[in-house]
Amino acid sequence: MNAVFDAANGTERALVDLAETADSLAIESTEMVAIAQYLEGEGLIKCIWTLGPTLPTVSLTHPGIVEIEEQRSAPTQSTSHFPAFNVITIHGDIVNSQLQQSSPGAQQQVEYNLDQRRQVQDFVAEVRRYLPELGLAEEDQNALEADLQTAEIQAKSPRPSTGIIKHCLKAIKAVLISAASTEVQSQLLDLLNHIPH
Repeated sequence: MNAVFDAANGTERALVDLAETADSLAIESTEMVAIAQYLEGEGLIKCIWTLGPTLPTVSLTHPGIVEIEEQRSAPTQSTSHFPAFNVITIHGDIVNSQLQQSSPGAQQQVEYNLDQRRQVQDFVAEVRRYLPELGLAEEDQNALEADLQTAEIQAKSPRPSTGIIKHCLKAIKAVLISAASTEVQSQLLDLLNHIPH
């Protein structure tokens, strides 16, 4: 509907070739026929059907224009025919994460399974075991130990915070990367890369 509105410049008088619209949106013609039939049935567009396997030419109706204008002026509010429109832009990695948007009253539960928690605990133990071989400055070693403790505590918790664990693992990774390049460093980074975070 938005594509038709744009192609018609928001007027009732313009005719829009639905075949071109379908191509630009990569929608199969059979699906576009169903969409056109629905929108026409709801009184949002008028279709000019021709014989043969072609898609109709369409024009907007006044109610169709009003509804799109309402939707565009308040995109976070649903209209009679269209849901609220929200965009989430994420920069960075999303692993083992749940997203929820525009779902008032909805709940989600995230579980960090026992195997993942055990992996974190084993990784923490390995880093501690090889800590003297990493050649870290005292400040880096103290920061690393704080992140190791936090990750370990969260991994042992009956309700671990995956966000805190992820943050700690990223901080640990940064310290390991900054350490002098050794076989131990390489092994620890490899272990870390096998933990979902």
